[in-house]
Amino acid sequence: MKNSFVAYGSLMSHRSLSRTLPDKKFYPVIVKGYKRIFNMMDEDGIDSDVLNLAVSSGAKFNGLMFHINNKELKNLMNREKDYNLEKTKSFDFKTGKFVSESFIVIDYYVAIQEVISGFNLDKAYFIFDDEITDFYGWLIPKTEGVEVGVAVSPVNPKEKYKLFKKKVEERFGIKGKGEINSAIVLRPKSVKDLFLGVDSIFICGEAAGLISPSSAEGISFALLSGKYCAQALNSDSKMPLYEYKKNCKGLLERLNLKFKKSEKIRNTKKRKEFF
Repeated sequence: MKNSFVAYGSLMSHRSLSRTLPDKKFYPVIVKGYKRIFNMMDEDGIDSDVLNLAVSSGAKFNGLMFHINNKELKNLMNREKDYNLEKTKSFDFKTGKFVSESFIVIDYYVAIQEVISGFNLDKAYFIFDDEITDFYGWLIPKTEGVEVGVAVSPVNPKEKYKLFKKKVEERFGIKGKGEINSAIVLRPKSVKDLFLGVDSIFICGEAAGLISPSSAEGISFALLSGKYCAQALNSDSKMPLYEYKKNCKGLLERLNLKFKKSEKIRNTKKRKEFF
């Protein structure tokens, strides 16, 4: 099967792409609704110049489209493992005419939730549905009703949330509208994605990537890393950042176990080990 893929960073270089996929012909295209951002650390946590995309209404970026088969797509995603694969539309760079549905890579999620009144549950449910997301959805009983939510990729999130609600109605009979809340959610994939600071800059909580990759829970990591940061700054150490990183060693070990768990949760065959 032939797929279209739009490169917007290092993959725009034939030399870089040829390390994974040789002899590809490039076609200049425009992708609408996104902008380039530099918000990912490299694997050594030194340079924050790793390119990413962010959904942005009215924005667009230029890239280079090329065609690949399913096997090549799998090889490419092994290389771009820190990103998520999503599909969007690409348009001809010169004419602006629609070219094809194309894959892009992007690295964050959008959590959408609302409390629907008039319904009750005796326990919380965590829902894994590969048609909607490779993260998860949730139904949580509240005093005023049931909290319905899901974390999805930022590509067409409203449509994915609408499908999630439809499935919730079919399975649990819960329907209606509440006040919708949403937020961007990070999902680090390894300890290499975590960054506690550099020089005189100390970073705590979710800003440092200290968030569970399996549940997206981050408040416990935020409180503990803030505590460890304060202890390091108030110590007599001449190297407070070193002290802070040392204090956070237990947090990183705890997260490392969660990274391993998250990889199994992503795999539908291994998921049964936990549920």
